[in-house]
Parts: sequence; structure tokens; C-alpha cells
Amino acid sequence: MSPSQFEWEADAQEVLRALLPDQDPYRGWTNFEFTNGGAIAEVDSLVITPKGVYLIEIKSWAGKVNGDQGTWVQQRPDGSRRSFTNQAAVNSRKVKQLASLIKRNWPHNAKVGPPFIQSLVWFSLAELR
Repeated sequence: MSPSQFEWEADAQEVLRALLPDQDPYRGWTNFEFTNGGAIAEVDSLVITPKGVYLIEIKSWAGKVNGDQGTWVQQRPDGSRRSFTNQAAVNSRKVKQLASLIKRNWPHNAKVGPPFIQSLVWFSLAELR
């Protein structure tokens, strides 16, 4: 796992690294990009475990988050607000793009199909309500 340039993201990735056993078949990759159909997607973390493959979007937000299917609103501890596109939907699109890329490059004679990738948005700070 490569460290993030952002301190808050690096802290979250350190927690993830500590939780991930250092043995097969566990694997983790962080801070990489891939392209599919000309679009560049940034990945915070991709984790492989015996239970599945997870594409994890890390959000180190404090305050409160409310939202709907389209927009999330973060109310920061200082009272200011920020609006974001629904991050679960954004990460789900990344998962679909990555799954499509893997499927296109999967060996045709493979005995198993490509893995199912699950989308997770991880709010890494305990200060978020």
C-alpha cells in the first residue's frame, strides 16, 4: 500500500493496513488510477480478502452528513456546509468501470470468472455523525 499525499487519508490507510493481515490471500492497493473508456478514475483503496474484493472510497469528514440519492451535504464542526455528489453513487460507478476493464482483459480460457467487486464508502473519522 502506498501512502497518500493527504494526511487524513494516510491516517485512514494506516488503520486499514493494520487491520489487513499480512498473509495470503489478503492484498491491498492504494492511491492508483485506471482508465476505462477515456475516463480516469482515482482509487483510494482496493482490498482483496477471502470474503471478497472491495473498492473503498475514504472520506475523512467531521461534523454531520445528510443527503439523498443525488447529493450529500456535510455540515462541518464550524457550521459551514459543503455539497457533494452522492459518494456511494460515485464509487459505484468506479466499481462498474473497473469491473468492465477487468472483464475485458480476463483470460477467455480461465476456469473461474472475474471477481465481483463491492463498493464501500468509509467515513474514517469518529467525529462524523
